[in-house]
Amino acid sequence: MRWLHVTSAVAVVGGLLAMRFAVVPALAGRADGADVYAAVLRGFKKLMHSALGLALLTGFYNYGVVAAGSLRKIRETHTDLGLLGTYNAVMGVKMLLSFVLFGMAIALLKPSDALPETRKPALTMNLIVGLLIVALAAYLRRLWPLPLP
Repeated sequence: MRWLHVTSAVAVVGGLLAMRFAVVPALAGRADGADVYAAVLRGFKKLMHSALGLALLTGFYNYGVVAAGSLRKIRETHTDLGLLGTYNAVMGVKMLLSFVLFGMAIALLKPSDALPETRKPALTMNLIVGLLIVALAAYLRRLWPLPLP
């Protein structure tokens, strides 16, 4: 299930990268830019909704089923629980940022008559949040004291 979670996260961040640095700049200044952007957005929306939904489901599964059992083992076998507190704090921040990313992404995917270049700041912010989530995930992976199932 972990591979599915990582794959969906890659699709989300990769899609944001493509929109911000390839699609939007290519459409800037074009007379038909808003129409082309709307057409691209229809397909992009399906990808993002699928990837976001999959990330949410697999994230809850990975934390609630896989990690919860391992966290119980840590409580039973380790005397220093400071690591557990750090892990839970970082995981909480990651979850909160994920919900921010989901909300911002859904808002960005709404149809709009605005020109694509007006979406650059929001795409940039969403991309930064996505990259922060990836960085936190990498940090959490290094914090994990037990072999992963």
